Amino acid sequence: MSMSANILRELVSKVFQVKSKNVILSGEMKSDSEFGGNTCWSSQTTQQYYKVWGFCPTKGFVRLEGLVSNYNNNESGEGYITEGCKLYEVKNVEDYIFFLVEDKVVAKDHNYCSHTWTLYKAPSFKEKMAQIEAGDLARWEQWLTNEAV
Repeated sequence: MSMSANILRELVSKVFQVKSKNVILSGEMKSDSEFGGNTCWSSQTTQQYYKVWGFCPTKGFVRLEGLVSNYNNNESGEGYITEGCKLYEVKNVEDYIFFLVEDKVVAKDHNYCSHTWTLYKAPSFKEKMAQIEAGDLARWEQWLTNEAV
């Protein structure tokens, strides 16, 4: 294990009060990643929570609230959805050098709980924005061409 990996694990351990051995190091996060949790109140009560932080050297860990969507379903069957956004849509996302994702699943009826902390390398947002701009430009050109005919 590299020294920088151990340093990252220890950083998460100290800030979030988790055991460093429980911090998973992963590869690069996709720039269009999105996270959706759910709460289902039924015969089997299950909840899944995601929390996502970006790490900026000047600000430390910053919680990225708008990134996570959530679906709540109550006993009567009514559902409520909170929309999230894609990673590249987060304001100033290019300021973050890595991301931390907390994934917690609790099934109360079966006394089950899983809790993972995963660190991801930041993707190349310049490449993603270039793809988006190219797609936007192509749509505008097609629209202008169709309007001119």
